[in-house]
Amino acid sequence: MGFLSLLHATTAPASIVGKKLVLSIPDQINQRTYGITWIFTSSSEVWEFEHEDGDWKLGEYTYSASGNNAVLEFVTHFQFGSYLEVSSTFLTPTSGNMTYKEYEMNSSSALLELDEEFSGTFTMSDYSNSDLPPFDTYFSDDFTSVSASQSYWYDNIETTWYGLQFS
Repeated sequence: MGFLSLLHATTAPASIVGKKLVLSIPDQINQRTYGITWIFTSSSEVWEFEHEDGDWKLGEYTYSASGNNAVLEFVTHFQFGSYLEVSSTFLTPTSGNMTYKEYEMNSSSALLELDEEFSGTFTMSDYSNSDLPPFDTYFSDDFTSVSASQSYWYDNIETTWYGLQFS
């Protein structure tokens, strides 16, 4: 009598154009999970959505894959030299583990230094147009109706942001 083991080799995709990558970063101190969604619209442009505050940022990225590992570097158009690096290991074709590193300019020497480092997980899927930022959205709000204000403004579900809350 023997045993049968089925191993599925998983490799990182050669390209992430057209994909949505959702990062989940546990925050042990605050007992919550921080989320970031990246949407890759071309071979160099990416939209970043920060779940904590509802901010959208457009940036540029580079991506390289080898085996089941991939490295992604991301720079927003407003970072002034800082960048993010995500090293990922694909455990399935659409998910895995990752290390998130943020590098920022040192104000005294103008050199890049590691500012933050976290470990977490990610999931990947195809994105749809409804995942993209809501362009050309206009509204007015006199803040007299909580339900109306909630439909216009990002309803922060992770934390309050600069004291803006709906109750």
